Amino acid sequence: MKRNRHLPANLLLGALALLGRQAPANAAQFCVNTPADLQSALNTAAGNGVDDEVRIVQGTYVGNFVYASTQPNNLSVLGGFTAGCAGRELDPVNTILDGNQTDRVLMLSAPEVAAGFLVEGLTLRNGQLASGDGGGLFVGIGGTDGAVTVNGNEIKKNTASQGGGAYLSTTTTRLTNNNITGNTSESGGGGVHIDGFISGASAITATFTNNNITGNNSGIDGGGACIRGFYSDATTATFTNNNITGNTSMYGGGAYLAGDYYDGTTITATFTNNNITGNTTAVDGGGAYIYATTATLTNNNITSNTTHNWAGGAYIDAITATL
Repeated sequence: MKRNRHLPANLLLGALALLGRQAPANAAQFCVNTPADLQSALNTAAGNGVDDEVRIVQGTYVGNFVYASTQPNNLSVLGGFTAGCAGRELDPVNTILDGNQTDRVLMLSAPEVAAGFLVEGLTLRNGQLASGDGGGLFVGIGGTDGAVTVNGNEIKKNTASQGGGAYLSTTTTRLTNNNITGNTSESGGGGVHIDGFISGASAITATFTNNNITGNNSGIDGGGACIRGFYSDATTATFTNNNITGNTSMYGGGAYLAGDYYDGTTITATFTNNNITGNTTAVDGGGAYIYATTATLTNNNITSNTTHNWAGGAYIDAITATL
């Protein structure tokens, strides 16, 4: 069955190293300990014309936080700091951003420029959108070399149209060491949805490493994770050492990757050393649905997944497939 495009689609040096950039001399730092201070820091960072680091003191911050910028600067949003930001304990349970089920939790938007974002050491929970994308985290970056790194976070109990836990649209996306659980989307990516729609980039790259993606649900594609290459000429998705379990959807219970290679799109999928187990679909690909030019699966544990149609373990529609 072919899918078509009309279907729904720590310190400053360490932080900037993850973004692949060096720390500039004029970078700004903020230490915040209230929800109002956090939003104020994001507002200032959006217009100050320099790279910024927002350090969040341990605690619970209830609100819906927004960074919206037209400037091509880097922003790091970091949790785990002790009083006065004198030290840091990198554990997402100690720094919680709670959307209070009124809107998305954290929105980072620079749709007209190539910015770089790092989100690290936070719990993002209880984001809820009746319509719209990214209940827990929304990232939209323009340009051809924008990048986002999401590292060491817990993203849970969020809902949205796409990307219940996180919606990420940029050229380069890296997710490492995150716990993404109990999120829900109406269409794509119960846990995470990635595409190039906002960036407009001709090629997008998504890398998942050492993540725990469990118990998420999508009404259509990718209960755990959905990567759609319909908006770009080339898409590369790499999954390494992830635990993808107990997710549900219509297509690709654990993970869904698709592009339209009949229109000349190149889609490359690589899965290595992942545990993909206990996922469920109503139609195809209980563990994974991979619609690609080239698919390579190596040393994965794909067990106890179920489907009501084709391929309980993995559904692969590819020009070249290597297992």
